Amino acid sequence: MLHLYLCLGLSLVRPIPDSAFASPTRLTPDTAATPDTAAIPDTAAIPDPSGIVVLGTSDPTIVNAPSLGDTTWTNPGYDDERTFDRLKRYASSHGANLVQVTFYHPPRPHYPGMVSARIYKVPDVRPYEPWIDWSADRRLTLDDFKGPPSPQNRSHSHCAFFLVPLWYHRFSSKVFTRTRFYTRSSSIDRSAPNQGDLLLHEQGEFDLCENYRRKLDTALNFGPERSYNRSELENTYRQVYLAYLHTRKQYDSVTSNGTDHAQQLAWTRRIAAGDFPATPILTLRQLDSQARALPPSDRLALVYVIRSKQYNSPLWKRIIYQPYYDWVFPFQIFYFINPSDYYVTYDGTTEGPIKAQRFICRYIPPGTCRVNSSIGLIPADSTLTLHVDPGKVYYVEMKLFERRFFARPRPEWELLTEETGRHLLQKCRLSAYWEPPGFHGYQSPLW
Repeated sequence: MLHLYLCLGLSLVRPIPDSAFASPTRLTPDTAATPDTAAIPDTAAIPDPSGIVVLGTSDPTIVNAPSLGDTTWTNPGYDDERTFDRLKRYASSHGANLVQVTFYHPPRPHYPGMVSARIYKVPDVRPYEPWIDWSADRRLTLDDFKGPPSPQNRSHSHCAFFLVPLWYHRFSSKVFTRTRFYTRSSSIDRSAPNQGDLLLHEQGEFDLCENYRRKLDTALNFGPERSYNRSELENTYRQVYLAYLHTRKQYDSVTSNGTDHAQQLAWTRRIAAGDFPATPILTLRQLDSQARALPPSDRLALVYVIRSKQYNSPLWKRIIYQPYYDWVFPFQIFYFINPSDYYVTYDGTTEGPIKAQRFICRYIPPGTCRVNSSIGLIPADSTLTLHVDPGKVYYVEMKLFERRFFARPRPEWELLTEETGRHLLQKCRLSAYWEPPGFHGYQSPLW
């Protein structure tokens, strides 16, 4: 019967057009429009859409201008970036400079996706900008800081560099990166007497971010032809981003967040010259060897968290009731799978997900340390409390036990002796997510 449903489902699936798999080597849409997108002009005669602002579906901005019209079209497999670019070209061809996405459903294997948008012509589009991509011709102004004042600092910039998702460059040997400044979460104290110094400091934050994006771009695109897998990309990105966070912290500290005028001018010249050391990129194997040989610290404790096994329960109990809905198969299926997306939190820092036969480690301040775990959004229900001393190394094993049928395993913890911990550590490898997830990933411009 299941084979019959599969055959019936496959016969009903609408094939994805070949244009959905065209090579996205540039940030421009395909030149050939499909029947579903024929209403969206896409030719070289369309004016440059670089000055068009697009507001995603979750953007709360209210546009106080008359609408020039609405459009809706199906999306035959285009990724978010190309759909975003097509929206800008559509607005440009109709004399608009602002687009508000009112509905967006990304394409699925059995569904072509849909985009609805409303276009406007406003006198000044800058107040509507949710972000600014770095450009040598665009300097930040006070009006670009639209967020509420920060209670900690008189000025704050939310900027980051990130990888454009893997599916965007899957047909190209080049990896695409971006540096972006987020206006709604960046702020400057308008009552401060030294607003010029604060603005200069925050422009330095943005330029420093761009410096390290170029380092990442160099590390990823140093050869004429390169092919990448996801773990290699993320590993390189994390190491460059960690170096950026370290330099940014040093920049804020030395310049006193822009209030030390002499140091600020020195760092401004240094950032303009790109005078920062190269970031050595280590492979996961090298990072694994380095993590095993970490020396004790005189001021901090070193804690290893090891997940040695997938389960400690019988095979027949490894079943999860997970409903699966699809318009072809509108019924529920049992999946015999083992979840691996367990996150570990210790000393208030969350890392992971940590899979079977993996470990993570971190230096933490002495005192009381609580170790717990969560899976996805499900909170932890088991905690190990440790009292850690400086200069010592601790080994904690994460075990999984199923207490109920149709329930996810519950993590439990055991503090190991040094001999047992080192022996268990040799059987495991460093987790691919060896640092807390504090990095800024790609955010779709359509949401």
